[in-house]
Formats: sequence, C-alpha cells, structure tokens
Amino acid sequence: MAENLHRHLQVKFRDRATPQSLHFLSYQHVPSLRTTAATSFVFVNEAKSWTDAQIYCRERYTDLASVRSRAENDQIMMLTEGQHCWIGLYRGRWTWSDGTPVTFKQWNPERTGGVNAPCALAHLAKWEARTCASRLYFVCQIGELELQFWGHIPLDYICEFSFTQQSQF
Repeated sequence: MAENLHRHLQVKFRDRATPQSLHFLSYQHVPSLRTTAATSFVFVNEAKSWTDAQIYCRERYTDLASVRSRAENDQIMMLTEGQHCWIGLYRGRWTWSDGTPVTFKQWNPERTGGVNAPCALAHLAKWEARTCASRLYFVCQIGELELQFWGHIPLDYICEFSFTQQSQF
C-alpha cells in the first residue's frame, strides 16, 4: 500500500524583546539524477487547470512531473494510459515547474499550440502545448526536497522550530 506523507515544517525567529516573527525558511527541489527506477510519478485522474494541478502536486507530492529521459517519458505514458495529462513544462523559455532546464524533449510536431498555449501536456508519449486554463488530468512527481536556511540572524533572536507529519493512505 502506497503511503503519502504530508510534512509541515515551520521555523520562526523572533526577537526576545518583541513578539514579531521573522520567517527564514525556503525549500528547493533537488532534481533526481537517477533512472526511472528511482523516479516516482503519480497519475491524478481529477481534471484541473495547469496552475491548480501544480498547486495540488506541490501540496501533496513534490511538483508536476519533470520528464528527463525517454524511460521517464515511457513510464508516464504507461501510467496515463493514453489520457491527455498535464506535465510540469511551461513556456517562457520552456522550463520545468521545479525551475530546472529542459534537457529531454518529446514534442509532437503536429501540435505545437501556438502563442496562446504556454503549458504542456503529455499524450501518447508526445508533448503538446495547450492553454493553461484547460482542465486535464495530470502527473505529479515524488522527489526530494532540500530545506535551505538563508539570512543572518542576530544572536539575540530565539529560534522556534516545529515539525508535524501526517500520513494519508
């Protein structure tokens, strides 16, 4: 049985003299350099816009799927069984939603989508551009998150740290 863990981490720094809290926590996705065997994808058969799908994936997993190899593309094709599904690719300079560059491409030359199609979907092992407001099923990626602290904290600040984990089956 697959278990999905939700983790909530909150770190605050506050001045001993004032009740003001300062948040100095961010997270960054650490892209997996492993093969398909180490990459986990989840197909979600609930139709959402690209943005809503991204929010859903970030709240429950890591992000929308980033496809970095033919093996991962084939894995997503098998998982989605021919459905049109959002992946984490979006236009500007086509980039993955986790901020990493595109190193593998599988565009369908007949379905480029034009200027008004800034988001990408996967269908039958090929990618197509589509308007982000379209409601489609989607694929989330399960990966690692690296927490990074940044900023300078004076010594007269107190660190408050809390962590909760909830299991969802």
